[in-house]
Amino acid sequence: MITARQIKKIVKQAYPFNKYPFAERRKLRRLLTDEILSYLEEHPDTTFDDLKMLFINEELAFLSDTPKFQINLKILFLISIIIVLICIIVIFIANQLHPPIYYYRIK
Repeated sequence: MITARQIKKIVKQAYPFNKYPFAERRKLRRLLTDEILSYLEEHPDTTFDDLKMLFINEELAFLSDTPKFQINLKILFLISIIIVLICIIVIFIANQLHPPIYYYRIK
């Protein structure tokens, strides 16, 4: 009998953490879990090793890791330029403002 823990282990090996983004990985893992459960209903005498052979793609282990976050350097450069310009404008405006000067008469 296959336990839920063994199914989770197969699903995590089939869709590893570093290969897919969070939302896609979650959806794929849910679909694979449903597929494994339906397969187990049809073939109740299946062993853990048989499930691993059926549902885990060994070729994925040899693929290079894809980055989780795609960072566009042009956007980062543009954001940094905007921040620098805003800082320069704030400094310029702050230098133009003069605090009020109070004179005290001494009697």
